[in-house]
Amino acid sequence: MISTSFLALIPFILGVNAANDWNVPCTTGSCAWDLPAGSASGTMKIWGSNTAISDITTAANWQILGCNSTALSQSVRLVCMNDPEDPDSLCSHLYGNSGAVNKIIRLPTDCGAGPFARVSQWGTSNDQSIPASVNKRLTRRAGNPPVVHVLAMDTNFDAVDYSKTGAVNIAIQGANVPGAPNTIAGAGSGSQRRSRTRLESAAKSEATKVKNAAGKVESAAKAVATKVEGAAKAAVTATNNTVDVNHTFNLPPITFDKSKNLLSKSIQCGPVGATISADVDANANAQMTVSLAATGTIIPPKLTDFGVVAGMSGSAAGTMTINADVTGSLDSGLITLVNLGVPGFDIPGIFTVGPSFQVNAELTGDVDVAMAMTLGVNLNLNNAQLAFPPGAADPTASNAFSLGDTPITLNAAPNVDATGTITAHLIPSLNLGISALGKKADATISLSLDANAGLTMNLDGSASATKVVEPNPNADDAGSQPADVSGTIGGCINVNGGVDVTASADADFFGLFDKSTSANLFSKNFQILQVCFRFVL
Repeated sequence: MISTSFLALIPFILGVNAANDWNVPCTTGSCAWDLPAGSASGTMKIWGSNTAISDITTAANWQILGCNSTALSQSVRLVCMNDPEDPDSLCSHLYGNSGAVNKIIRLPTDCGAGPFARVSQWGTSNDQSIPASVNKRLTRRAGNPPVVHVLAMDTNFDAVDYSKTGAVNIAIQGANVPGAPNTIAGAGSGSQRRSRTRLESAAKSEATKVKNAAGKVESAAKAVATKVEGAAKAAVTATNNTVDVNHTFNLPPITFDKSKNLLSKSIQCGPVGATISADVDANANAQMTVSLAATGTIIPPKLTDFGVVAGMSGSAAGTMTINADVTGSLDSGLITLVNLGVPGFDIPGIFTVGPSFQVNAELTGDVDVAMAMTLGVNLNLNNAQLAFPPGAADPTASNAFSLGDTPITLNAAPNVDATGTITAHLIPSLNLGISALGKKADATISLSLDANAGLTMNLDGSASATKVVEPNPNADDAGSQPADVSGTIGGCINVNGGVDVTASADADFFGLFDKSTSANLFSKNFQILQVCFRFVL
């Protein structure tokens, strides 16, 4: 389950539930859209001047004559289905006032990759042909044949001169799973609803007065809208409004099981050869969800608030095997074991989140004796919730991360002293590639979980024998059965573990964060094993 409480983002005047009604035209300055049912869920809304937003769906009396359903930029032919001179026709809303160019338009589901686009060109088509299936549904014009227009559109929202259109606001809420709530609204308490009613009532009353003031209608209406929106936002902030995603999701887990060499070196000294190698066997079984919310303006393209929360449950484990005939330092560097795609969230041309799950491993240390050993790391995720930017959600719960059993085996000759340290790292990470508002801003957010186990040994012995130490992390000490040889072997072994969770970004994102933004979201150290022993052989 994800239960997030982040980002006081959405003013009361944005109340949306089952956002998009295809029977209602977007000609009043406000338009909402729901992500179609599928692998993700979400809703968005745009609002501004009623001359800045229009519609070319059948709800606005337009019929498109052929369209590419996967293109963000294209030209289409379209015809008004009724007489545009008819007072009841909505067609003139598209090209009226300041003209069609630079209006934001809602698109039908079978036209264009995304739900909204910018009009870049408008005119009369050289091809005035109309398919018979459309022609028979046209309302007859008295003596005037229907005109087929041509409209070019794209998602270059930055090209709009908003000093002429006014700002067009945008709000988005979504998740990379189906069935998430699709409501953009306030917290919904009685006092908040009353505040909203008062605000809307005041706005309507003021708008009526303004209408009667000749010559001042447009400027006064804009001023009233600005005041109402500002008051609503202030009320939301004051009452600590939340965007809640509280739902249980049944997702297929991300699984893998992979072996890989981390380190392999050989040294030849005359006829004698020596090697050192390290291998890892890693596996994972985890569920990962991504929830997000954002507000800002689509004209001009800029987000002013943004937050994402990743939910993780499951486990990741890795066992590293080291065989050394020589002494010295070990450093495998960061080795990528697997990089898997995770279902994302996409409103084409508007907002895209493309997640991937990556697991890296690393082995470092120093040994001064030939040995064979294994050292394991098991990371358990208990509904961990990681937020970005840091502070966009409640702190991660202390029980969200834990280390399971840490398998250790050690085979070393007891007739020599042996000291050394070995640290194994297993580093799962969720990387979120984000693109917003016609690629006005792109960034990758990385949520990285470094689970590590470090062994420190100090052994001494006086006879030739092999010992295997198999500690139980839940016990205070551990040992082994002595081999059937004479002599003594003893010493101390300490194993410590830790989990460090960090968040970072690689680029500027509307000034909300940049490549210098990083934070430690969670850090915890564990004493896994501390044992000293001596065996008489």
